[in-house]
Amino acid sequence: MDLLTPKELHLANKLMNLALANSAESFAQLAKNDIKLQHAEIQFKPIRYVIDEHIHEENMLYTLSSAIIGDVPAHSYFVLSYADAANLSRVCLSKSDYQNNEMREALLTEIANILTASVVTQLSNFFKVKIFGYVPILKKLNPEDIKSLIMSEMDKDDISFYLKTNFITSNLKIQPDFIWTFNHIFIHIIQNMSKNENNLLLLTQQDDYMKQYII
Repeated sequence: MDLLTPKELHLANKLMNLALANSAESFAQLAKNDIKLQHAEIQFKPIRYVIDEHIHEENMLYTLSSAIIGDVPAHSYFVLSYADAANLSRVCLSKSDYQNNEMREALLTEIANILTASVVTQLSNFFKVKIFGYVPILKKLNPEDIKSLIMSEMDKDDISFYLKTNFITSNLKIQPDFIWTFNHIFIHIIQNMSKNENNLLLLTQQDDYMKQYII
């Protein structure tokens, strides 16, 4: 059984891509570079399938997790390979800082914080709820440990939605995984918001802005 109707899912996708556009704008300012994100479609799946289907690396991965508290509890996870982390560092850091592992990890934390905060801000403003995100915690984990981490922070009633987007610069494509887990409050809010046509209209009015950052 689908969690959302096509109309409800369309609204959810509009909302999340607006949040990603905001994060791309902030990220571009941080990187001092023209950065765009590939359009992302929300996938609602059991989290074990998300991990098994999309996180295949045999090596360790950077995993930045952030707890979201308030009226719509959630967790966000920003997962990327060491190679992608190195490419992000080349884009954003000077040569001297790029060689500094502490600086590189601080940069990843800041990027994950920007992405998560952008989504939290959009959800808070659009849903008119109070939610707050903690600073992301960086860990180096293998896929099985990532699965265990996410599952340990969920209960049996929780859902997950999955976004995969590419960061695109003039000469790089970086492919992180951006995973969110929510309880059913999120679904109920989306369902209620979609009943009012003005909510979709408000998001549609942001299309020109989104096109600057989402391709």
